[in-house]
Amino acid sequence: MKRNNSNQRDQLISFKVHSIAQIPRTTDFKPYRIINLAFAGIILLVFLYAAFYPPESSGYPIFSFYERLTSERTISSGLSRSFSAVVRLDFSAARDYNPYSLRVFSFFLIQFVFRLTVLFMPVQKGLTNYRILIIADALQAVALFVVCFWPFLVFWTGFIIR
Repeated sequence: MKRNNSNQRDQLISFKVHSIAQIPRTTDFKPYRIINLAFAGIILLVFLYAAFYPPESSGYPIFSFYERLTSERTISSGLSRSFSAVVRLDFSAARDYNPYSLRVFSFFLIQFVFRLTVLFMPVQKGLTNYRILIIADALQAVALFVVCFWPFLVFWTGFIIR
């Protein structure tokens, strides 16, 4: 009986190793570029939205439902106005609207530059390991998100736990 279980386990391990080895290595960079183009486009729309509305304006189409209902400010209150101030290079006003706005804006700016860099990066077949590039891209994006949005993550996880 023990020998039979051992054989089954060996066959299962052999199957798993063989299956992983059969995963094709992609040489097509096009889907990754399309995803980067979409992300860059979305971030550009956020920047254009911020540039379109001046920070002093009260006509923002997106408002805080929570703030309107409770009349309380949250950690994200003033982010739209602060983004508008940042795109106009008024960093002190941006901090006044929201003290964390420069961290959040830096996340979007760095991601925008990175997406454009990857989008226009020259690719020669056989020279780039796409798998490593995609994993490194995902890791840097997650790490940068955690660093830039840390105050929000702490606030909202505390809010949910209460």
